[in-house]
Amino acid sequence: MKKILTLIFMIMLLCGCSKYEGTWCQKSEVFSTLVILEDNYTTKEYNNILDKVENLNYLRGFDIVDDIEKGNTTINIYFNNKVGMNDSEDILKDLDGVKSVEVKSFEVTSQKLVLKDGTYNYGLNLDNVDAKEYKGKYEEKNNVLTLDNFKLYYKDKFLCLDSECTGFLTKSKTDDCN
Repeated sequence: MKKILTLIFMIMLLCGCSKYEGTWCQKSEVFSTLVILEDNYTTKEYNNILDKVENLNYLRGFDIVDDIEKGNTTINIYFNNKVGMNDSEDILKDLDGVKSVEVKSFEVTSQKLVLKDGTYNYGLNLDNVDAKEYKGKYEEKNNVLTLDNFKLYYKDKFLCLDSECTGFLTKSKTDDCN
């Protein structure tokens, strides 16, 4: 039995297999409202709608898309939480110039870490305009991965973002976090 275990251990060492190697992901939920404007809204209606949007609670940001491919003007609104998203529907749906309001939440990858052959590629804030990417070599010692100045802690099959594991990455079965 010792010979078999030794052989398995040697094969793992030679192939570079590691509990860390692979793609690690953190997902976050995005809360949004899509406001579709009427075909012939007035400037006054438009300004009133924008005023309401800018003063919504828990607002993260918004984008205005004007007449793409002969479609109606739309306002894509993003919120910090579900409460803001739900409240926005009641505030916006009956405004003059608004054709329809749709609320929806969806999951996006906010962090992605790829570990392979002693190197890493780490994407942060992937769900935001200020996304960053870092590359380099990582070191492992006592279930702590060091990526330059940043440390990750391996606990219960998660890569924790801090020693208390208040945030973590999960290992993906695919290379693209799906």
